[in-house]
Amino acid sequence: MTAPPAVPAGLAWWRTRPGGAAWLGRLPALVAACAERWEVAVGPPFEPATIAYVAPARRADGTPAVLKLSFPEPDSEHEGDALAHWAGTGAVRLLAADPDRRALLLERCEPGVPLWTVPDEARANTIAADVLRRLWRPPPERHRLRPAAAEARRWRADLR
Repeated sequence: MTAPPAVPAGLAWWRTRPGGAAWLGRLPALVAACAERWEVAVGPPFEPATIAYVAPARRADGTPAVLKLSFPEPDSEHEGDALAHWAGTGAVRLLAADPDRRALLLERCEPGVPLWTVPDEARANTIAADVLRRLWRPPPERHRLRPAAAEARRWRADLR
């Protein structure tokens, strides 16, 4: 039997949010349940972790993947729906989702270098703009996605 996964220290701030301590307490069991459901071997989580539990995984057929578990909050509510809509164009491909657990099994992005590590800020901005152009497409006729304008209003109210 493998040891339960460690909860990254960077996620400890969730303890200050309503329901956060309980979610962190359940996190090892959630990781184990997803690993069993999707038949993946899960490695130690990527560091630094600040928002969600994200760890490398390997599918039964050897395909590399990533397991992501997010705190159940509005920002993560439709992440799987958006990734399914983009279908790997401008974003990683969604391999599986469990909305009740806020769990996603994702295509592993190689090389996986964070954009903020690009030393030339103008080049980083150009890359980001290119990705945003690739992501933009009208939502499907029937969808649960919230418009970006509504999200921006919510973020503005939350930041006061």
